[in-house]
Amino acid sequence: MTQCADPVRGFHRFSRGVLNIFLTPWICLRVRGEENLPQSGGYVLACSHTSPLDGILAFWYMARRGVPLRIMAKAELFRLPVVGAIFRALHLVPVDRKAQNRSDALAPVCRAIDEGQCVAIYPEGTFTEDPDVWPMRLKTGVARVALDTRAPVIPLASWGAHMIMSSGRIVDIRPARTVDFLIGEAVDLSDLYSELGSADRKAVEEANRRIYRALCEGLAQLRGENPPENMWWDPREGRRIPLISSDQ
Repeated sequence: MTQCADPVRGFHRFSRGVLNIFLTPWICLRVRGEENLPQSGGYVLACSHTSPLDGILAFWYMARRGVPLRIMAKAELFRLPVVGAIFRALHLVPVDRKAQNRSDALAPVCRAIDEGQCVAIYPEGTFTEDPDVWPMRLKTGVARVALDTRAPVIPLASWGAHMIMSSGRIVDIRPARTVDFLIGEAVDLSDLYSELGSADRKAVEEANRRIYRALCEGLAQLRGENPPENMWWDPREGRRIPLISSDQ
């Protein structure tokens, strides 16, 4: 069982019980690659994002493993009357995306990881808008956190939740709906570490590419398909761009 600094207790334990009641008959969660989860210390789960269910299922899965997963969420959500109270009770990590200094915005995430916590980040920033449901361009938050903390980045590819619940789609409430998780090996970023950390722009760009590739490779295994050669870049223009890396 994966160990983090804190056991599942309090509102986490209560939430796990509630989710067990509602999700067990509804969602059949199939997970591969559990051996890739670190046994101790803080780390980042870099997750693909297709459905409002993604964060709930990741939280549920980790809670069942005894890990109080902390999920990065927009700071403004913490100010909502009910939602904010729930987020605070679950110790989600607030990130101010409007902060002028990116390091300040990500400081709560880095602090949680330094304390030995598991933090889930959805690096696309929202549900993918790729028409073929592959990951789209990633924000640089995961890469920056990884370079500043040197914590493991574990890719978690998910497939199936978008067919149960997605933006603008009626929820499929039939029982035993299947969702697949594939947990990949930690993304190797060791050659990018330096005293500059996330101030090294080229290192951030390369780390982001590697994390993107890891998510695509995981989804390719789940889907039994080849990922696109180019990543979805700008939904407004409907175009893809080549994924160029220093090792290509």
